[in-house]
Amino acid sequence: SPCISSVPPRPGPGEVGKITREQALAFMSSFDKALARWDFERVIEHFADDALIQVQVKAQRSGGSGTFGKAEFRRLLRESKDSFWDYRLQRTIVDVKLMSDGSQAEVESDLTEWWKDPGGAVTAKSRETYTIEMRAGGPRATALHVVTRGPEPQGMKPQ
Repeated sequence: SPCISSVPPRPGPGEVGKITREQALAFMSSFDKALARWDFERVIEHFADDALIQVQVKAQRSGGSGTFGKAEFRRLLRESKDSFWDYRLQRTIVDVKLMSDGSQAEVESDLTEWWKDPGGAVTAKSRETYTIEMRAGGPRATALHVVTRGPEPQGMKPQ
């Protein structure tokens, strides 16, 4: 049996551990499952308390940019929950990069979303970059950068 002193300690709250490619991909899968269920509390659990979310919108209906902390992002998700229905998503992982010391993973992906809102059926296409670290024993996003084109009137349906 292994000597107890040879087993690396688990990171405590606020401490950072090593993350693997598999953990980063499992994080993304878990995140998408929560988002697809419209389970915003579970979505928010994927973010570290000090996470920064940057969103840049390039759309016909509205545009702009903003930077949010976790609490503000939670508020925005809660406010939007009853404004959308028939939500679907499709994510394609473009790249997973690991820091050489294993402290962070950066996951870049393309996300296509379809939903209905009071204005009709719409589509949004985004390029998202997540920075993920092991925090308090699990992977957490410490940063999310989103550049989105949409929502636009729906021109394609999910498969």
